[in-house]
Amino acid sequence: MIPRIDRARVREAEDWMLEAFGMTNAMYMRRITTDPLRVYVSETMRVLESAKVRALINPWRLESGFTSPRGRKQTIDEHAALAVILIQIRIDSDLRFNNMAATILRLTDAERESLGIRVHDVEHAFWYDRLWRAVSRLQRLIDPFPGNRRKLPTRHEYKEILAARDPADTAIKQAHLSTLCNGLLHGSIALMPRALRRRFKGNTALDATKIPLNGWLGGPRRKNPNGAHCSINYDGGWYVRQGDHDGSGTTYKDKREWAIEAEITTMTANTPGERATFPLLAHGVSFHKPGMIAGEGNRLVKAILAAGFPILHFMGDRAYLPRSTADTLQATLAEIGAKPVFDYDQD
Repeated sequence: MIPRIDRARVREAEDWMLEAFGMTNAMYMRRITTDPLRVYVSETMRVLESAKVRALINPWRLESGFTSPRGRKQTIDEHAALAVILIQIRIDSDLRFNNMAATILRLTDAERESLGIRVHDVEHAFWYDRLWRAVSRLQRLIDPFPGNRRKLPTRHEYKEILAARDPADTAIKQAHLSTLCNGLLHGSIALMPRALRRRFKGNTALDATKIPLNGWLGGPRRKNPNGAHCSINYDGGWYVRQGDHDGSGTTYKDKREWAIEAEITTMTANTPGERATFPLLAHGVSFHKPGMIAGEGNRLVKAILAAGFPILHFMGDRAYLPRSTADTLQATLAEIGAKPVFDYDQD
């Protein structure tokens, strides 16, 4: 039996589409089917503007000495480089510079200008080189773990990379990365209709997931963690599914992966056992080596609160609650009156 259409809910959904996208669902589907690149460009710019990314990047550029009254204006600045990356993710998630340069070629002059790309000679090699430089500058603003990624470091080279890092600079770049990533999440959520956003009452879940890093041989040996590396992503770590996910103490190659972990907070339904009346979206993210989660939950909670999201119940597994100490998470939750939800160990 075909269920009867709930016309009131259909009208409500169409109203949300008009508010969020400026068009009906049917019109949106036609556009994304016939000319998806135009839709990707438009939506990427809306998210970046909502997240105020340019206002974030410009002060970082000044701090890093990128901005100067002299010299020619950059063809592709860091804001435009980020826009191209996000557009390419929408297209096929293939972030090779060759592909992103080809995407720039497909854009109209008006679209390039809207992204912040100066109209220039339309040659593939030209865009490849300029984009490479722009992404490198962006990395210098937000990468807390700098180092040469063009070759596999030897043991001696890896020690030199670690010795060259400034802890104070690392902390600044870590804060920049967190601000940018969470800003993009919050900027996209802000594009939802306000009435729909306000249905979320604060029940929040936290968990981590692995992000595999290129180079299947992974990293250093177990007995020499600062030794020779087999991946240019040498700031990753061994991930295993069991326990706290720290696989540095095992040698079973088929059960471990070279990766980092992404901590993600998500909205959950207001009432247990009932369907949510709003999208269950991720609204916080952070990154760390497998098993090294100290302080990540606390930083995420503060980022969520700073963005104006409420926290009513806070759900996490034993890695966060109850094993966290008061200064790493529980005190922050107590201060805001949030109710922790977790399991105890069997003993």
